[in-house]
Amino acid sequence: MVYIAQEHEYGCAVACVATILSITYHDALVLFEGKGKVVDTGFYCRDIISAFERVERSYLYYYIKPYKRKLIYTDETIVYVKKGRIYPAGHYFVRKDGVWIDPWINFPNFPIKAGARNRLPETPIYALQPQKSE
Repeated sequence: MVYIAQEHEYGCAVACVATILSITYHDALVLFEGKGKVVDTGFYCRDIISAFERVERSYLYYYIKPYKRKLIYTDETIVYVKKGRIYPAGHYFVRKDGVWIDPWINFPNFPIKAGARNRLPETPIYALQPQKSE
């Protein structure tokens, strides 16, 4: 499997979208409004939802309450882990093929590399998942 690394300091959301859509990081970045956020603030869940809507993919996001914790382990789920010692600004991961893909697995080192993790290194607080069609 090819892991897509983020190419900007705050580009983890872009790399996760690229992974799900099987497109390049740069093609995924085009889907986001406020592209400058990749260098200064990062993206919110609603920004990711909007990016998916541009390619007619329907996603929803929610705060992960304890009873919803098990739901995050499905492919194409993106989670946001809280700000902490490991990721001072928080970080997005995407679930694919039974592992968590980390778009900057060697953080804070350069060059940025992506890789797979069996477990999340911090507590996930938000999840984004494909919306089931009725």
